[in-house]
Amino acid sequence: MLVVVDALKAVEHMRPDGYMDAILGSGVVREEPGVGEVVDIPDAAYWDLVRSYSPAEFHERVSIYACGPGCQLKKSLAWWGIRSDGSCGCDSFAAQMDAWGPDECWKRLEEIVEHLRQAAAEKGLPFLATAARIMVGRAIEAARKEVAHATAQGEEGGSPHLGGARRA
Repeated sequence: MLVVVDALKAVEHMRPDGYMDAILGSGVVREEPGVGEVVDIPDAAYWDLVRSYSPAEFHERVSIYACGPGCQLKKSLAWWGIRSDGSCGCDSFAAQMDAWGPDECWKRLEEIVEHLRQAAAEKGLPFLATAARIMVGRAIEAARKEVAHATAQGEEGGSPHLGGARRA
């Protein structure tokens, strides 16, 4: 399983002491193209961590472990050759989107589109609000599907296949 480190950092304050160390110590940290830094955790260890740190919230919070809306959006943008250079705050915004999850991102669609508009302006890229809305909507739907799949696999104790970054 791959876990996006930025998504972990975005929710670390909501987790008990030792959470981040447990996650980072359970796998190998590496770069995943189009996603960023990830922790590659063996499936059995991953599901043990999920049960240990979020048993009461498993269905609601599985989006933390799946490639959420922000991760999906980053993958879509990377396909078009648009990647964060680290100076725009895009990685932290994508992690925030992952922490919000699909439903909250849908509610904040215009806020997300505005963030994309500002980032495009700062980078001197063309921007079409309608295209951005479509791209964000598709990222939200892809995240919903991945979360549903992860939840179903987690309940069965199986090994979920979580999107482009097999993961987290």
